[in-house]
Amino acid sequence: TLTQYLANPKQARPTIGTAKGAIDQKATFYIQSFFSALSIKNQIDNHWAYDASLGYQQNDIQNPSIRNYEIRNEPNINSRGVLHFKNDANNFSWDAGYEFLSGKFNSSTYANNLGEKGALQVEQNAQIEQYTAFFQTDYQTQNHWNFTISGSLNKLWTNLNNPETVFSPRISIGKKIGQNQYLLGKIAHGFSPPSIAEIRPSSAVLNPNLQAEKGWNHELTYRNNFTKGNWELTAYWFELQESISLRRTADGADYFENVGQTRQKGIENTFNYKFNNLWVCQIP
Repeated sequence: TLTQYLANPKQARPTIGTAKGAIDQKATFYIQSFFSALSIKNQIDNHWAYDASLGYQQNDIQNPSIRNYEIRNEPNINSRGVLHFKNDANNFSWDAGYEFLSGKFNSSTYANNLGEKGALQVEQNAQIEQYTAFFQTDYQTQNHWNFTISGSLNKLWTNLNNPETVFSPRISIGKKIGQNQYLLGKIAHGFSPPSIAEIRPSSAVLNPNLQAEKGWNHELTYRNNFTKGNWELTAYWFELQESISLRRTADGADYFENVGQTRQKGIENTFNYKFNNLWVCQIP
């Protein structure tokens, strides 16, 4: 409450009536994580190259909170591969590749009895798989025009909600308009699927209808480089659909829902100046 905040803004959530506070419940977050990966890169000739990687990650989490005591086990594997082509004579290049993620998110939620596990409340095991195929093409003309066209096909599957497949394109056009000046325009589509923590929040109530956030971003940037720094001015217009927002129940549990469409318009200004090797001024 406002009164509690004014009394001590750093205090933990206190005990109120029968609802235990953070100190009584020993609210903490413990995580142990292990990660290992292999990667390979190879330059085939003057035009062709490729790189690939394969990784494994294991997260073990214990999270006694005010409402409950959660234990999570999260093993996952991931892989990525990219094929590159470059023709310096024609100022042309393209890249194409894939990304893959497969993981399990096993969660057991217990009652929290003053920092100790109580009775089992809910047990849920989630399987997640994410696939992405992508490409990017770059071309620069002799009169200083730059063109970039790219896109990605994204699919997210879990056993908790409905799968989605989304194609996200991106195009940018740039032009050098002076010795040190550059003008760049971009239009890009974005895709952000809900996380397991959002599909299965602390309320332990599944939301299988939670949709991915999708949006279009439009930018126009002017950049000026000079001897000891640069200045950049960007105007943007961002439109987000199926925005995911956090909600809370009366007892403080989190849950998430799609709340519709949001629009953001603005201007960003960045200035960098290097006085010497020790002092740099940056003003956003």
